[in-house]
Order: sequence, then structure tokens, then C-alpha cells
Amino acid sequence: MIGRPRQGKAEDWGKKKEGGRTALSGALPCQRAGLSWASGLRPAGGGFRLTLRCRDRGGKKAELRCMLQEIDRKADSLVVCEVDPELKEKLRKFRFRKDTTNSAIIMKVDKDRQLVVMEEEFQNISPEELRNELPERQPRFIVYSYKWLHEDGRISYPLCFIFSSPVGCKPEQQMMYAGSKNRLVQTAELTKVFEIRTTDDLTEAWLQEKLAFFR
Repeated sequence: MIGRPRQGKAEDWGKKKEGGRTALSGALPCQRAGLSWASGLRPAGGGFRLTLRCRDRGGKKAELRCMLQEIDRKADSLVVCEVDPELKEKLRKFRFRKDTTNSAIIMKVDKDRQLVVMEEEFQNISPEELRNELPERQPRFIVYSYKWLHEDGRISYPLCFIFSSPVGCKPEQQMMYAGSKNRLVQTAELTKVFEIRTTDDLTEAWLQEKLAFFR
């Protein structure tokens, strides 16, 4: 989506200081959503109030107001937790394991130490059984070694990273997990990275559908 200033007011688009506030205004072409234009004000150090004016297909105007909490001004100000050294070693060994059964490591954030640590390890566990081990209202990281029997008879053992990020988590907890995910993925050296927004999504059919992209 690209911002386009209103005719005759090219300077409107972008940020302008208005006393102690930062203003944002301009046209946002978005035909699919029917968005006509957006404007907003952010008090210094506060949240950002955004007003969306849109026109639906019937031509009726609607105004949507939402308050977007500005959690951090810069990306590097996000809370990024380091990976526990013991977990690093566990993940390294897990990557080179020779066992051919479904296995998983569930990890959580230790808020006090600001570390990603191992919570539990499972052997011979199906996706549905793994789903039952995940909390419904708290995020978790999972590294899952899956024995995949393909329709043509081939067997593969993809190693997956799954970020369980259920709707309804506490915002500060969600941000801590989201900010630490990339660091953990890099540590585990994984490329098959998926996310679920509800634990019910974690099924064998869902996993196979996601893995099919990498075939």
C-alpha cells in the first residue's frame, strides 16, 4: 500500500509536528478494503490514534476509530530474549538425532531471566498429542521432528519450528515471544517456520499442508 497525498496538499502525507503531537494524514488507495483515506494523531510519548474513513460497496460512508498502542518506537527496543546455553546444546543434538519417531521440544520464555528455555521434551508424539501439551492462552515455541509418509511411499523427516501464538495472550507476553522468535530460529538453524493462532490448528493435516510448500 502506498500513501498518496490529497490533491493540492502534497505536504499532508507523512509526519508533521503540531505542538506536542505528531500528525499523519493522506490518501491511502485500497480498493479491496474500500479504504478512502486515513489520518491520525499521536501525542508525544503516547499511543497513536488512527481514524479510517472508508466507503463500502453500497456507497455508505463509515468511520472506524481505533487506538493503536505504540509499544516501542524502534525495532531494536523490543525485548529480545537470549537462548539458554543448555537449550542451544539440546537443539544442536536434536538436529542430528538418528531416532526416526516424531519428537518435539517445547520451549518457553523465562521472564525473570529473559531467556528462552526448554520446558519439555517428547518422544514418539503425534501432532494431535503435541497439541494437547500446549497451553491455550500462552505462547510457546516448538521444534518438531516429524516422520512424514508420503503418498508415493517415500519417507522424510522434516524438522519444523512452530510458534504457538494463541489469541488472548497478554500483550507484553506476546511481544516478548514475538521479539525472541527470530533469534531462536537462527539458533536452531531451521527454515520450515510456521505459526498457529489457536492450538486447535495443530493437526497432522495442517502440518502436511504447510510442509507441502517445501516439496
